[in-house]
Amino acid sequence: MTPVGGLTDSRSATGPSRGERGFSLVEMMITASLFVVVTGAILGTFDSFTRAQQHQERSIEARDSLRQALDEVARALRGATSLMPDPSRGSDVVVLVVSNGSRNVKVRLRAEVEQGVLYRDGSKVRSRAVLTDLADPGGPVFTYVTASGDVLEPASVDVDTISRCTAIVRVHLATRTDQGQVSSSTDVQLRNRAQAAATC
Repeated sequence: MTPVGGLTDSRSATGPSRGERGFSLVEMMITASLFVVVTGAILGTFDSFTRAQQHQERSIEARDSLRQALDEVARALRGATSLMPDPSRGSDVVVLVVSNGSRNVKVRLRAEVEQGVLYRDGSKVRSRAVLTDLADPGGPVFTYVTASGDVLEPASVDVDTISRCTAIVRVHLATRTDQGQVSSSTDVQLRNRAQAAATC
């Protein structure tokens, strides 16, 4: 058979020529399997990286909220003209009188560890959460310390002595994270307490 225009067909009737062969089914299956394995490995690595990054972000957020809570509690304590632990709650609640310009405001800081919240209550302001996800710090939240460094335990020292002799309040807070618990503490020097503490 002679084709039109004088061109000849180079393909034989038995199959494709050597340069026109495709992939066999076995080759395609091996290639697809390798593609799935490599893609799975890449996606698994990406997933573990994403999870680690999310854990890290949540840990940073927990540390930030813990630091902000400590800063707010320290500000309230520094502004206090007087303080007194709640006799019924000991080291979990402290009542402050804070000078706010020409008037004094009563502020209560209370750690509800069972609920996981640190509250700030005001005499004219509703209760507000200072720290959520509060964890048990493994000791007292508020520790009352004299100018000479003696610790005043609410269970063994009367409230008036604590109120009169406290020069430093040690605040110890903890919060929960995905990887456990993060804790931090700060010592807050109370204003104008050196004279009062000297008589204790």
